[in-house]
Amino acid sequence: MFNVKVVSVPVKVISAVQIKVVTVELYASAKIEVSLLDADKRIIERKALVISGQEYQGWNEDSYLESLILTKLNLTKLPEEPTTPAGTPTDTGGNSGDGNN
Repeated sequence: MFNVKVVSVPVKVISAVQIKVVTVELYASAKIEVSLLDADKRIIERKALVISGQEYQGWNEDSYLESLILTKLNLTKLPEEPTTPAGTPTDTGGNSGDGNN
């Protein structure tokens, strides 16, 4: 280790996470790449994680892996905003359903 001149660095704001399973060793472990993204979906940083042992054995669905990684990185997932499928009419309040429009 050695000392360097103190330098100010900009604060990084993470707004999204992208998870990619890189390799799996059956019954043993998985190597995972986690990309931390800013609001414009640009990669700020990449992290390499390995899950093994009980963590690997507990992996039975994607949501488990997602939760495990967010916990390891001390991040919190925001609730997803409801979306309306394209072309689906929205209720404008014009029809009360009583036939008196």
